[in-house]
Amino acid sequence: MSDVEEKQKSSQDTAWKDILETLFPDFVCYCFPELYEQINWEERWEFLDKELHAMTKDSMVGNRFVDKLIRVKLKNGE
Repeated sequence: MSDVEEKQKSSQDTAWKDILETLFPDFVCYCFPELYEQINWEERWEFLDKELHAMTKDSMVGNRFVDKLIRVKLKNGE
């Protein structure tokens, strides 16, 4: 992959993460409607990117890293 392609990929990744953080409830509603119904949206959700990075510093699945972790509270209290 060239430097230009790598920069484009990084830029797209950053944009996607910004969109996800801004529109998280809408994203869940559209992509995971059953899960959306289980989440208590009156409680604030929390992005745990730093914690995830610390836990998975050396872990990689193929060529992809899992890099977005979000804590939500469910209606059943979990």
